[in-house]
Amino acid sequence: MTDIDSISPQTLIASERVEGKTVYDLAGHKLGKIDDILIDKVTGVANYAVMSYGGFLGMGRKHHLLPWATLHYNSKKNGYAVDLDNARLEASPRYDPKTKNYVAKPRLLEMDP
Repeated sequence: MTDIDSISPQTLIASERVEGKTVYDLAGHKLGKIDDILIDKVTGVANYAVMSYGGFLGMGRKHHLLPWATLHYNSKKNGYAVDLDNARLEASPRYDPKTKNYVAKPRLLEMDP
């Protein structure tokens, strides 16, 4: 458990402030936005962010899991940067927000830090 003395406004963020943030590749190009955060029920650790992209007016949007540790906050862009390009994104596992089905972690290892 985290020591209460080590917690500060700089170390915590509310999920509502993360959801909707833009995700960029390392070159600064927009990939998508964060729709949700998946938290381990036992440890309480944020394991994945659900990123959506593509589609038009909400139709045809795709959703992918991004390991939380791969996201790096970029204060200049007020969003998150990830070492991922469109080709790797298209090839990565998908997430179904309606059924909450997602691909098991072993298939995500190529992106894990």
